[in-house]
Amino acid sequence: MKMRTHQLGLIASFAATLALAGSALAQGTVRYDAQPGGGHVKIDGTSSVHDWTMESPVIGGFMEVDAGFPESALKGGDAAKPKLEAFIPVRTLKSYNKRMDEVYQEHMEEPKFKRMEYKLTELKPKGDAPKNGKCEFDAVGVLTVHGKAKTLTIPVTIEKVGDKQLKVAGSTPLKMSDFEVKPPNPVIGPAQITTGDEIKVSLDWTVMQK
Repeated sequence: MKMRTHQLGLIASFAATLALAGSALAQGTVRYDAQPGGGHVKIDGTSSVHDWTMESPVIGGFMEVDAGFPESALKGGDAAKPKLEAFIPVRTLKSYNKRMDEVYQEHMEEPKFKRMEYKLTELKPKGDAPKNGKCEFDAVGVLTVHGKAKTLTIPVTIEKVGDKQLKVAGSTPLKMSDFEVKPPNPVIGPAQITTGDEIKVSLDWTVMQK
């Protein structure tokens, strides 16, 4: 009986230790959320008529990082694997041309696939110290567009802005066909316009601590 009581005591002590460790981990995690007006994404492309640009002021989502982030992530380890999820409503991307916006939403099948989504897997440090206050990484994550998911590596910079904000910036080339989006070739007036498959996506995203 004494042996059983002793074993139960050890189990209880071990459980309490795990609980305290989990509590300490939770206390060391900081959450940052997207804010209205805190995002900007731009898509640049080409066509047989002229180059084109579409932009959105909306990037939703959040980041959960340790208290020393982003500098701590330069050392690798768990700090380089924060939780980051972001999304862009397809309908918010606009150009200077109403017809172009309509063609874009048709090809993106916006009623069915309403959001572009991104989930971070890992940050790979590029250097061991910030440059001009910015930490440089290769961000490895999964981008889902038009219902198709693709793992990408995107060069980004992350910097602390004041005490409660983080700013993420980056850009990468993509192909529409990688996400089974057919480049639009609309007939406008007397001519048919051919759109290039390759595009460039750039973003600036500022998130705020809760």
